[in-house]
Amino acid sequence: MRYLLLVIVNIISLNLYPQHVDIVYSNYYDSSIPIKRDSRLIINKVEHKAYYQEIFSSTRNIDSDKADQLEATVGRAKREMDMFIVTDNSCKRIIYDDFVLKKYTIQDDFAMFDWQISQESKMIENFKAYKASTTFRGRKWIAWFTPDIPFPFGPWKFCGLPGLILEVYDESKIFNFNAISINLNSNQNIKMPDSNRFKHLRIKDFVELKDDFYNNIMQGVGGDDRNVTVKREMNLRSGIESKFEWE
Repeated sequence: MRYLLLVIVNIISLNLYPQHVDIVYSNYYDSSIPIKRDSRLIINKVEHKAYYQEIFSSTRNIDSDKADQLEATVGRAKREMDMFIVTDNSCKRIIYDDFVLKKYTIQDDFAMFDWQISQESKMIENFKAYKASTTFRGRKWIAWFTPDIPFPFGPWKFCGLPGLILEVYDESKIFNFNAISINLNSNQNIKMPDSNRFKHLRIKDFVELKDDFYNNIMQGVGGDDRNVTVKREMNLRSGIESKFEWE
């Protein structure tokens, strides 16, 4: 009830602002090649939708000793576009992404979050934020959200809390998202990808496409060894999602 009252009051006050809320996040991935990159979340208050873009061109190396390795990895990826996610108020989302030089729109209706909200709080970017936790696709997550910005969105696919997510990270702090700029009075335009250039897939089909691609690479590593057998295994996944609802 406490959060609901805060949300109602803040919705009324935010209606005084222009159409968009604009948030910039710093994303830190502490993987084998630690990197940072920027991302942007624009919330359309009229449509009750969020538009998230991960800006791959902003990728920067954290470990100077691995600069060449990062350049080689980014070069091999040959991304033609930034990942773009559109999320509605019910947390249903469409993802615009490319993989192996092909563009896809991915319908992801599975991704629902069962948040547990605590009374623990702290200040982030001059907003009082509350702690929440959940388990999602193979990882345990901690999020900090503020009812002062009463929209149920956050970076990447995160949503469903009674306020904007300002900070979120997995339990091992491998994947980290932190708000570094918040503009409640934004007229920033939203440039949508041209969906006519994309092939539409369900999330399950897209995951299987990627699994098969990487498994085929592993089979190639095995060469002519007839004793090497590689199946579609979720433990080959090293990304932010390691296990899905249907598995």
